[in-house]
Amino acid sequence: LLLSLIILIFRLRLELDDEPVRTIFFVWWPITFYVGWIMVATIACISAWLVSIGWDAWVISESSWTIIMIIVASLFYILLVLKRNMREALLVGVWAFVAIAIRQWNAHTNIAYTAITASLVLLIAVSIHGFKNRNFGPGSKLKRGEW
Repeated sequence: LLLSLIILIFRLRLELDDEPVRTIFFVWWPITFYVGWIMVATIACISAWLVSIGWDAWVISESSWTIIMIIVASLFYILLVLKRNMREALLVGVWAFVAIAIRQWNAHTNIAYTAITASLVLLIAVSIHGFKNRNFGPGSKLKRGEW
């Protein structure tokens, strides 16, 4: 599914061209949010599968492996913003990392702190990107009367 979505992103030139607001709302955003969700789900499923087969993570502890996965996922989200302007997908990553932090807060504080830090880094990245591109966003287009 993730591979199909990646192909779709490239074929539609998602978030690279200056499209009307209706295209942004009804084509780009649904696909972009879905990509964000599927990235989280793919990482979670791969991790669960590795645990189920008894993979020893090259002698890395489970909590360290989780931290590595959070960092890798964060890098993928940042790449989506830098290369494809897909801020919406990154926001799904923020939500996922906050959920991980809440879930792990009492059990694994190192994972929780990593997830919160990743969320903050992603929020900063999306804020900077959004500010730099504020004149091209749907809010600016709607103010100009473009639909």
